[in-house]
Amino acid sequence: ELLNSLRAELSAYETLSREVITMRKSEQWNVAQHLLATQAVPLSRKAAMLLSQMTASQSDLMQRDAGLVVRMSNSAIGIAVFLIFSMTLAALVVSRRGAEQITKPIAALSTASQQLADGRLHADIPVTSDDEIGRLTNTFNLMRMSLEQSEIMLQASEERMRRVIEAAPAAMLMVNEHGMIELVNDQPESMF
Repeated sequence: ELLNSLRAELSAYETLSREVITMRKSEQWNVAQHLLATQAVPLSRKAAMLLSQMTASQSDLMQRDAGLVVRMSNSAIGIAVFLIFSMTLAALVVSRRGAEQITKPIAALSTASQQLADGRLHADIPVTSDDEIGRLTNTFNLMRMSLEQSEIMLQASEERMRRVIEAAPAAMLMVNEHGMIELVNDQPESMF
């Protein structure tokens, strides 16, 4: 009886064993392996694809930003060069104007000095500033007026002297160191 019972159980065991072996061969037997194959692997592929897309997108953004930085730096360099050129030009213009403001009055003084030396200056030089050059111009004008007054006084004195010599009843001769007659009145002509 026990043996019959074991035979019946053995046959049930064989059936259950085959079912278990069949189930183990199916994909659903190992739950972890089944979930890994059906859910985790597809999700990891999607994640890898999304990461690749994000990497490509970030790379494009970085390249665009790098291009923008290069353009901005080129613009900054261009602006700096323009500003340097502009500042150089402005410094040149300002220095030239400053030099003209200094040299014009000096050139006018030089020309006036030459005219005064030649006896042709009879008018004042306009005083255009209140600095050293203006004061020098003003002093030059005072000197010119003083020389002009001295010349007028000298001419008046010479005229008086000429009249005195002409009016003198005696013969008058003035001879220089070389024996040349420089001044004579009318009396020597009537005398000799």
